[in-house]
Amino acid sequence: MSDTAAHDTDRDVDQPAAPKPETNRNSQVIPMIALMVSLVALAVAGWAAVKPDRGSSPSFGDEDRAAAEERLCAAVDTVRRGVSMNVNATAPGGPDDVVGGMAVMANARLALSVGGQYLMTQIDPAAPDDLAEDASELATTLMEIGATATAGVATSDPEQMERMNTAEELTAALVTRCSGN
Repeated sequence: MSDTAAHDTDRDVDQPAAPKPETNRNSQVIPMIALMVSLVALAVAGWAAVKPDRGSSPSFGDEDRAAAEERLCAAVDTVRRGVSMNVNATAPGGPDDVVGGMAVMANARLALSVGGQYLMTQIDPAAPDDLAEDASELATTLMEIGATATAGVATSDPEQMERMNTAEELTAALVTRCSGN
């Protein structure tokens, strides 16, 4: 054996063995505590999601309800006028004005879609339920008409005609309801 090999062997023998990793109780306790905390948090979140909702329904005074009804009726009128004006518009250059006709159609679709969105934003929780439900249904119907028209559905399509009839009936009912204010 060479001197170098003997020294390498001596070095291996002289060095103490690496300490064995001890199982530290703290290293096991911390993850267990974290697991228990997360399970408790999950249970609390689950309970909060399914607990009965007690007394969260706000009560509104007569003034609040009247003001909400007035605002919603004003929004219905604004949307009705905007949709009517844009849907019934004609191209400025007459029937041969292709670009003008496309612009008129685009404005009509915009009036339907934006009118529906605007109407949705004006439905106040204090508004009477029947008025709010009809306004919400009208808003949804207007947005559906606008979206399907944008997708190329013709006004002669039976489903589109049904949506348009529904919008007309809802508008008439809302105008009648709001004229009683």
